[in-house]
Amino acid sequence: MRAEDKEFIHDLTADILDLPRNSVIWAFPNAPRPPKPYVILQLHSFQREAQEEIAYKGEEWKYCNIPDDPYAFEGQEHAEGFDKGRFADIEYKEYFDVKLPVAGVLRCQYLGDEAVDRLEYLVRKLEAPTIADKCNLQGIAFFNAGPVTDIESLLSGQTYEQRASVDLSVRYASDIVDDIHTIVRVKVESDINDEKRIIDVKE
Repeated sequence: MRAEDKEFIHDLTADILDLPRNSVIWAFPNAPRPPKPYVILQLHSFQREAQEEIAYKGEEWKYCNIPDDPYAFEGQEHAEGFDKGRFADIEYKEYFDVKLPVAGVLRCQYLGDEAVDRLEYLVRKLEAPTIADKCNLQGIAFFNAGPVTDIESLLSGQTYEQRASVDLSVRYASDIVDDIHTIVRVKVESDINDEKRIIDVKE
C-alpha cells in the first residue's frame, strides 16, 4: 500500500474516533505507546482480486550515442533541414500505469475506556455515505467488517486493560509505472556478391 494511502487511513481513523493524530499508531515491534486512549493499526493478508489494468501514461524521446567525431557532420551543418540527431540513435519509451486491485485486512485495536463501543462506532461510521465518498476519492474501499472482539487483558496480575479489536476488509489499487522499449532504428550491413549493402531504417 502506498504511503499516502496509509496516511489517509491513519488520519481518517483519528478523525472518526475524535483522537489526536499521534494517538493513532501503526504496529511496530517495541514502538513507544502514547497515553490512553489510543489505536493500533496493522495491515495484513494481502491478495490480488483481479487481472491488472494497464493504461497509457505518456512517452519520452531522446537522442543517444551522438558521434563525438568533429568531422562527422563536415559540410552538412549549413544544409537545409540539417538535423544532428539523424546521425544518432533514438531512444523511445512509452510509459504505462499498471494497476492491480488488491484486498487486505486492516486490524484496528482500541486501548482505553469503552473500547468495544468505540470500535463499533468506527465500523458504523465507515458505512456513512460521506466517509465512503472520501475513501472513493482516495481509491480505497472498506467493504466488510468482522465482529468487534473484547480482548480485555490483565496487567501485572492486578489491573485490567480495556482493549477491543476488529478486522476491516479494505480494497485499494496497487499502482506501478512500467516502460516499454520500442526499436525505432535498425541498421543492417550485408555482403551480397561482394557488394556491400547497408539498410538503415527509422520508424
